[in-house]
Amino acid sequence: MPGACEAHRFPVFVEVEPTYAKGSFARIEFVLPGKPGRWSAAGEVTCEVKSAMGAVPQGVCIELFGLTLTTAPVETAKEAAPEPAEEPAEPAKSFDPTALKINEAEVCGMLSDLLGRDVSGTGKCSLPQKLKDNSVIAIFRTDSGEPTFTITFDKGGAARVGGALTMLPEAATEAEAEAEATLQGDFLKNVSEVINIMSALFHDSEAPQVALAEIINSSEMRELNGGELVDLFDKPRWSLAHGFQIEDYGKAQIYLGAR
Repeated sequence: MPGACEAHRFPVFVEVEPTYAKGSFARIEFVLPGKPGRWSAAGEVTCEVKSAMGAVPQGVCIELFGLTLTTAPVETAKEAAPEPAEEPAEPAKSFDPTALKINEAEVCGMLSDLLGRDVSGTGKCSLPQKLKDNSVIAIFRTDSGEPTFTITFDKGGAARVGGALTMLPEAATEAEAEAEATLQGDFLKNVSEVINIMSALFHDSEAPQVALAEIINSSEMRELNGGELVDLFDKPRWSLAHGFQIEDYGKAQIYLGAR
């Protein structure tokens, strides 16, 4: 829910691999005090703690994007029932993103629910071929760090989504939408929250588990890790690009891609 992470903060202590270095991608699983189940989060390692200092354990600081309940609630300790003999596991099926059934109506419906206002589609667009350097790009990675999905907004659309989420003044929102500079401040924070929740569009029984890993701009996308993200835009196995209109706030374009 938008703003939830601002209201609730938890200290999390986990064992981490010694190979996690600043700038690398990390995914952790943990248990939250008083919360059911196991949780997971992923993001970029922002600094390393080289040695223990007082009560601070050796480890890393991770800037997390996304927090999700990943498994069934943890059972309290009790006498374990005999486990049935394990049957040979079936070979894992490879994910085919061409089977995704996401459409314009589903995207608009989710945005409308999140923003609390009407969002209507305006038809297909060619956003991937016209990405400007200030576009807002979200990358979703698997547990192994493989970039698998993207949700991308044009800069103006991202500003309008961010403004509509917390009802920022329409004039200020439009000024930010028309500016050439990359998105910053409350607009970026708000649209990031929307994008994180929109990852539910990719929840599919056959799809790999992913988490929001980076929110970057187009120029950063083409340079990151030697261009590992380029195929999500230039050679996607599945993609959807549509325009839409946000009540009171104006137009936006969105691109979803998978590989």
